[in-house]
Amino acid sequence: MAFAMILILLVLGTLVTWMAFVAAVSGSPRARDEVEAIFVLIYVVILPFGAFVLWTTRGLFRASGYRAADQSIVMLIALLAVNLLHIFDSGYRLTVVEMWEFSSFSVFGIFSEVAPLAAVAVWIWFSTAAIGFGKRIDSGLWQAIGIIYLIGMALIAGALVLNTFGDYRTPESLIMMAAPVLLVGGASHGAGLISGARRVAQAQLGTD
Repeated sequence: MAFAMILILLVLGTLVTWMAFVAAVSGSPRARDEVEAIFVLIYVVILPFGAFVLWTTRGLFRASGYRAADQSIVMLIALLAVNLLHIFDSGYRLTVVEMWEFSSFSVFGIFSEVAPLAAVAVWIWFSTAAIGFGKRIDSGLWQAIGIIYLIGMALIAGALVLNTFGDYRTPESLIMMAAPVLLVGGASHGAGLISGARRVAQAQLGTD
């Protein structure tokens, strides 16, 4: 599953990064629609893989006696699943500024703005836990994974906040920068799970 996640992220991540660059250069509405469609595809395909990898990460951390990431991982999996509710909604959604301006607040509208930000916030929480795990077991790889995720999620958070307040151009640039960062983070995460599984297996064999 880890290798499959790496492959999917490499292929689809590279594709969407290139398409986003083309869309930004051309300014074509059709190109932007195609980028959004690929984003939806990536989300749907990656979600089950990501949930499995995160749950496996929880198992690896717990096997090493590290439980600080338990809550963030469970919450992250739940939020990633919840975000499916509006990922498929291709209709126009008012930003927070526009809802305030037109006095047109709705539960779904606010949810569509808050849920992605909540997922990013919890991912940042998980990233700090990954750094802590790396320090605990003296693994530079896991510390790097946490740092890479922090950088990528900080860029995504900036894009979401700016979009929420009505800026539609700057977020595209931030997402273009975040995509390759998160691509490296996902690949490193898979490698970290594989090396961690070896370490746990060797420790168990040594105990036996």
